[in-house]
Amino acid sequence: RVWPAGVGQSEPVLRMLALLLCPIVALGTSRSYSTRALRRLRFSPVTIRKHSVRMQANSAHSSKTQPQGLKGYQATDVGMLPKQIMSASWADRSRILTPDVNLFCWQRTMDETTQKYLASRVNEHLFNRSPPPVTMDISRESLATDIASLRENWDGRRRRTDADNFWQDVEELASDFIQFSPSGSGTLTLQVVRKTLCPKFHMDWNYLRLLTTYHGKGTEWLPEETTNRCCLGTMNERIVKDRSKIRRLQTFDVGIFKGAHSENQIPIKGIVHRSPEVEKPEEKRVILRIDLD
Repeated sequence: RVWPAGVGQSEPVLRMLALLLCPIVALGTSRSYSTRALRRLRFSPVTIRKHSVRMQANSAHSSKTQPQGLKGYQATDVGMLPKQIMSASWADRSRILTPDVNLFCWQRTMDETTQKYLASRVNEHLFNRSPPPVTMDISRESLATDIASLRENWDGRRRRTDADNFWQDVEELASDFIQFSPSGSGTLTLQVVRKTLCPKFHMDWNYLRLLTTYHGKGTEWLPEETTNRCCLGTMNERIVKDRSKIRRLQTFDVGIFKGAHSENQIPIKGIVHRSPEVEKPEEKRVILRIDLD
């Protein structure tokens, strides 16, 4: 007798037992036993085999259509421990595209002419004659024209010769960084900051972001070993494991931040960072930001 008395009246129980018998059918052992049992359940070995083949086909299709992510990203990013690259050479900037890097920082010396020019602009800002914040779309083809327009909006029609080094630097950074954009376009923002913009540690949701602080405190960021990613969106006290390990970009350093954006919905461990605190009028910041989406 295949089943104990009374089991034949319990259809759900028998269906559960059928799942346990599938390996027996696949191995070809106890064929007569499994066939009789399956008949009692109104299934057949042919039906089970067809279902198995369909499942295998679906599995193969899923593996072939697995998204590969944005250029420079890999599906294995999720399991990697992100690292940050500090370099004295701007030529190393393409390392931000490697899967296990979420921050590239070009550590460079400050240009004195640019420093004096921006200090004077910040002083004007203190007396309410501030250069206006400017946000504009830029493209690879029209970059020179875009920067010329930006300069006119920022400085007015007067052309200050002490500003030449600054604007040349802005154009060169934008020209090099926009090469990472698949579309050859991005969004540039230049502004004097008089308050703390983003006090909470967070991760951006764009593709890549360039940040440089020309005047004032630089952006703060967290090494991976001191980051509680599961607490992002909550208080800084929960996000930061050890406050003594908070890092900061120096004035005039250029940071390329990898965000969490992926067009194929693959999660990326972007760099966790925040704006530094601005408490006094003399702590104003001049920042350049370029976003690639």
